[in-house]
Amino acid sequence: MGRRSMTGGVVSKGSQRIQYDFRLNGVRYRPTLKAVPTEANLRRAREHLKAIKERIRLGTFCMEEFPDFRDWQKVAPHSAYRTCNQVFDQYLAHCESRLSRHDLSFAPVRGYRKALDSVWRRALGSLPFLKVQYSLLMRIVIFDAFTTLRSALNADLGCSALPCFTGDNDPELEQIPGTHAMSRSSLWVLTHPDLRRSARIHAFMEFFSTRLVASSKAFIGKPTPTTARPKAAKRIRERP
Repeated sequence: MGRRSMTGGVVSKGSQRIQYDFRLNGVRYRPTLKAVPTEANLRRAREHLKAIKERIRLGTFCMEEFPDFRDWQKVAPHSAYRTCNQVFDQYLAHCESRLSRHDLSFAPVRGYRKALDSVWRRALGSLPFLKVQYSLLMRIVIFDAFTTLRSALNADLGCSALPCFTGDNDPELEQIPGTHAMSRSSLWVLTHPDLRRSARIHAFMEFFSTRLVASSKAFIGKPTPTTARPKAAKRIRERP
């Protein structure tokens, strides 16, 4: 007869790691993850271990969840050699399960699915997940902030569309001739219909619209000359 575990298969390993205890293909493994073993983290680890055992039962578990595990080479042949599409599908299934438990809202899940389907599946879908290298990711990386995109351009990672108010004042960037007129777009200031008649909202909209008009030159930017020679500076004669 065996003794029933009182820890749920999860114990603290020192002050900075949590140890898991499970069996894979009849072999007992006790890998660790870096996390402070607080009561909250131990509780999350127990839920994580339940999910791991379920994936072991379904044959979809991979030991890559424990990157610091010393005996990785021994376990790798028994683990599923997954493609990126399989990893993406499992991640989305995990997000859907969180959504069903009201632990995650709908908008992030929709955003994750859109990013994976429109960008990452096309570039990496059929490749083995463990064979994807950093250099390949840098070729298809996407940015969701102008400041991050400008830093990438300053690092010579390529060329990209960037607002004039961000790029014109950067001495490290140069506008491609002939692209200024092609990249025009409208700028709208919107508010909720129910708040349109609010005095505070109306005052802010008036102030904000005035400031936008005053800063219009920065938004429009300056087109780069194509073949025209720079004009000589005119000498200004001072009046006596």
